[in-house]
Amino acid sequence: MTLLDISTDPIPSKPATGAATATAATAKAEPPPPESPFFSEVKRALKSYRYTPKPTAAPSDGAVPAAAAVPAAAPAPSGPPFERRALVLSGGGKWGSFGAGFLQALYGNDAGWAGGPKEFAVVTGVSTGALQAPFMFVAAEKVKNGNTRYTAAADTLLAKTDVPVGKRTYLDDLPLAYRISRSKSVVDLHVKSAGSLDLWAGITALRKGSLGDLKGLRTRLAALVDDGMLEAIAKGEDADRKLFVGIVDFDSGRPFAVDMTKLAKAYTDAADTDKPRLIGCFHDVLVASSSEPLLAQPVFIRRQAPKGQKQDDEPTRMYMDGGVRHGVFLREVVDAAQGQTKQETTVIINGTLTPADRSGDSGWMAKWDLLGLVRRAQALVTDQLYQSSVERVRDFAVAQGVVRIKTARNYEKHVYASKTGDPVPNQSMMCKDWQKAEQNEGFPLMFMRCLIDFGAKEAGHPNGKPNWDLVRPEPS
Repeated sequence: MTLLDISTDPIPSKPATGAATATAATAKAEPPPPESPFFSEVKRALKSYRYTPKPTAAPSDGAVPAAAAVPAAAPAPSGPPFERRALVLSGGGKWGSFGAGFLQALYGNDAGWAGGPKEFAVVTGVSTGALQAPFMFVAAEKVKNGNTRYTAAADTLLAKTDVPVGKRTYLDDLPLAYRISRSKSVVDLHVKSAGSLDLWAGITALRKGSLGDLKGLRTRLAALVDDGMLEAIAKGEDADRKLFVGIVDFDSGRPFAVDMTKLAKAYTDAADTDKPRLIGCFHDVLVASSSEPLLAQPVFIRRQAPKGQKQDDEPTRMYMDGGVRHGVFLREVVDAAQGQTKQETTVIINGTLTPADRSGDSGWMAKWDLLGLVRRAQALVTDQLYQSSVERVRDFAVAQGVVRIKTARNYEKHVYASKTGDPVPNQSMMCKDWQKAEQNEGFPLMFMRCLIDFGAKEAGHPNGKPNWDLVRPEPS
């Protein structure tokens, strides 16, 4: 797989002085690091890509087509049209349900927001955003294996039963990936609760190295991210479009963006004997990006050795949740030096960017334990990291054109009435109540469905207009 180092340093290095000057000068003459040619390739690819909207035929009676009036629902700044579109998807675990519902409703049909776009020049994802990213990268493509992918073994339920299987797109499948019938479909906990830890459970977690494992997630990925999806993603590589997933090398501590389009292209070009290994690598990267510390174990990946080098000489590295270093990322893979290309950036935050307020929760104070304190501290640190990452993307995107940001804020009072076939049928509660009822689940089933429903409502609120949290520059 091809890695791009996306480390950041707010303090630029200073030139050496005195005796060290010669060493510094010598260092400048050394060959560039391995990632440099790849970075140049990314800049070339994204600069050459241009978003070209499909022409809409005028009605024979001369009336203005209905789609022509839709862009007013989300006005863009005046000036030249956008030549490139970027989609940035954050981490957030179970909160990815919100982003899935919002995106599917936003772009789900030709009558959706501004008739699309369904195609992006660049898509980046971290953690749960990494799981969403492949679906959004090929959103308009028809599902190739639609007749076989919805099986009991994959623990899937159709997200929209009104869409015939043969006509389903990968965008239709996005909420499906979050509609689970049991928490084990994603993470199998070694302990009774994801939020508390007794002595025996603590010993079990220490022995296994985590609170759970992601075997269920791997099973779902094998059914949903299949050969048909990789073939569709590989077309993006040919069309100068890019899909990146963020992971962290825990050995070096450095964050990397994995070029998933290049990996998919390698899969389609490979001999049949190599295909299982390459699609397995694709799944490994998605699982690694989703392997939240404490909750899941790291993923061990060995990169393919370069030509002329023995595979045994290539070390196996330990990778985990990309959200440990970047909650979202964009500028690290899209260089501002590409020229005056105008870019429209959509940022989906799978969460609220605000830590849960526990000040009125007497139960939390009375029943605190070691795991609870560690998880609380982790949540606060992660929240601050995500805020800084979003600010970085926001400022870069504004300089490139326009940015729209959506979070899951105000989810608490949204009401979801469960349906026949839901794990808990025929009940109506607000999202915050579903959340409380399933607080000990690693992936709470009904809370996630409430978030999907909330996201879908926000995409058309009010009066068919998306309810963005932030638009910069402000529309005139």
